Amino acid sequence: MTVKVFRQGDVLFIPILKKDVPSELREIKSRLIRRGEHGGRHEIERDGLAKQVESIPPAEAGGRSVPRRRFLQVLGGMVAGVLSGVGIVHGEHNRLELPAREPSLPEHEGDYEVRIQRELQGNTARFVGD
Repeated sequence: MTVKVFRQGDVLFIPILKKDVPSELREIKSRLIRRGEHGGRHEIERDGLAKQVESIPPAEAGGRSVPRRRFLQVLGGMVAGVLSGVGIVHGEHNRLELPAREPSLPEHEGDYEVRIQRELQGNTARFVGD
């Protein structure tokens, strides 16, 4: 089975199942998803029914740094009897619509992991410029 991944510039939105979202989360009270190196802003559309959360790394990580994982939860709403998604906007990209239910992932309930795309240059990883 192939799961549809959504992309806007260097930001990826990967549909995941609710069971794969960590239980320890902190809400991010902002519409801003990512600010680019050149001033661009990936944002949840104004009045969009969604919220951002990030994982809280465990206190005991064996002395190593555990990166936080970021998630977008599409809360959806009924529009003309259909469950709506949420729009992601950026001044240099087309509006991206994230559905509340992604058909390519059965049992999907509107949860997306947000990742910033990176590329390798030699032995060094760097964020893709947007």
